[in-house]
Amino acid sequence: MVDPPVFSVVIPSHARPAPLAACLRAVLGADFPSGRLEVVVVDDGNAEQLEAHVAPPAGAADVRFVRLPDNVGPAAARNEGARLARGTYLVFIDDDCLADRAWLARLHAALEACPGSAVGGGVVGGSGRNLYCAADQAILDVAYAHYNADPSQARFFSTANLAVPAAAFRDVGGFDPAHRTAEDREFSARWLAGGRRMVYAADAVVAHAATSSLGRFWRRHVAFGEGAYRFRSRYARSADNRITLEPPGFYRRLVLAPFTRGTSARAAAISALIVLSQVASAFGFAAAWRAAHTSKGRTA
Repeated sequence: MVDPPVFSVVIPSHARPAPLAACLRAVLGADFPSGRLEVVVVDDGNAEQLEAHVAPPAGAADVRFVRLPDNVGPAAARNEGARLARGTYLVFIDDDCLADRAWLARLHAALEACPGSAVGGGVVGGSGRNLYCAADQAILDVAYAHYNADPSQARFFSTANLAVPAAAFRDVGGFDPAHRTAEDREFSARWLAGGRRMVYAADAVVAHAATSSLGRFWRRHVAFGEGAYRFRSRYARSADNRITLEPPGFYRRLVLAPFTRGTSARAAAISALIVLSQVASAFGFAAAWRAAHTSKGRTA
């Protein structure tokens, strides 16, 4: 009888075959026994099959491609990968991320040290001089500092670098497929609400090697705002049932984050983009609020 793998790495992918190929090479190059690892790539409704364009290296760990006929979004795609996974632990990484060679070994050490916990690893910038990606990274850094100040009692992890016991993931119902954004925040909240623990392993690193432009940046943060409304309308309400936000100091830290290493034109540009991201998010939040309060769809 063949033992199940320790890790099933689940990678959803849509319209990014070149970044996926680089991601796959990095995952398969990790310092972890190939016989204890499987990779499940979920082809999320790509026009052309990913398997025809992204070939894993010869002799690599078990790699399976699962093709979905329609683009269902990352949450539902991850759920499909998890459904087919055989590993004791599920590891989620985005297709535009590059894993450090010690990534899996360090996730494994943290998971074994904290049984039953979800473990999130560090996410660092890997996009060179792209200002839009630098702004996104600064926002994530501030969010991690805010929510994961105590690494042993963390409160939020991005699905770009997340490991969970497979059985517990299935017990909580996986990701909410209704969320195309903020699915990581919703999952984190639901995981904690069930009395489970989250642990931050900052040394288990992936680099977010994304590309972006002004249009992509704006659309991304509008979508984040829409997801934030759905998340907050369910999980972030005050005693009088009003939707709550982070304290003002959080947003001040966002805007000032690029200046932590000194004042420069680049830091000012990144700070301006962070302000723009919050405008876009507010736009998306308001749009989702209006949609939820129409006569046809009062869902909040």
